[in-house]
Amino acid sequence: MTLPHLTSELAFELTVRISMFSILLASTEYLPQRDQLRDDGLMSWDVNSARQRWYLAPGVEQALSAVLRYPNVLILLLARATLAGWVAFSPIPSSQQVVPVFILTALGASFSLRSAYGQDGADQMSWLFSVALSATLLVGTPGARLVFLLFMAAQAVLSYSAAGYAKLVAPKWRDGSYLPAIFRIEAYGHRGIAEALSKNPRLCKAAASGLLAWECGFPLVVVLPLPMALPFFLGGFVFHVAAAFTMGLNCFFWSFVATYPALYFVLQSRGF
Repeated sequence: MTLPHLTSELAFELTVRISMFSILLASTEYLPQRDQLRDDGLMSWDVNSARQRWYLAPGVEQALSAVLRYPNVLILLLARATLAGWVAFSPIPSSQQVVPVFILTALGASFSLRSAYGQDGADQMSWLFSVALSATLLVGTPGARLVFLLFMAAQAVLSYSAAGYAKLVAPKWRDGSYLPAIFRIEAYGHRGIAEALSKNPRLCKAAASGLLAWECGFPLVVVLPLPMALPFFLGGFVFHVAAAFTMGLNCFFWSFVATYPALYFVLQSRGF
């Protein structure tokens, strides 16, 4: 089987565009649920500003509140979404775009200060991507882009394997009983799936075992020939599509699949 050849330029472009679309989506998802950002909402700045003592320091409190208090935070999200969309659909990022990408990174960091809740693995991956892209564009050399691709590929392997090993030590993950519990969570759950899984322990165990095998085995892509590593890509695609449809984790799909061009390029570059 002849596999497509991916150049470093195309791998870089795909990684950037998909990741930027993930940031665009993550920023706009808050807008229909902006009531959560109000002073009486779940992500109230009045409450969350008291989490860290330094938030309340003279001068710092006023500066943070000017940006993060509702409704000003909506402007921050709109600005972040606009910049992410502009980078995603503009010509491939170069050193000339380092300022917009730095601003985008600063806006993401500012919003993460607002609440310790509502942030997940997709947000963490997007943050790492933003920082890495800022450094890459600042250096502005082909070598820096190769390091960026290697970094994003390593993040994919590390993220999946760490998630798998963390689950592996939990007996209730190994026997599958955590799956129905996860789907009962109000924020991300699905009542119908939870009920179906509760009635079928064997299905739970089979699904959990498959997930553990895929996540814990993901580091094998480093040593497997590229054709034999492709099922891990397919497994990730199926996993994230399923999570998006059943749990509403849309940004997980885009932020993690964005690493696949980088990982494919790195594996391809080994020559086997």
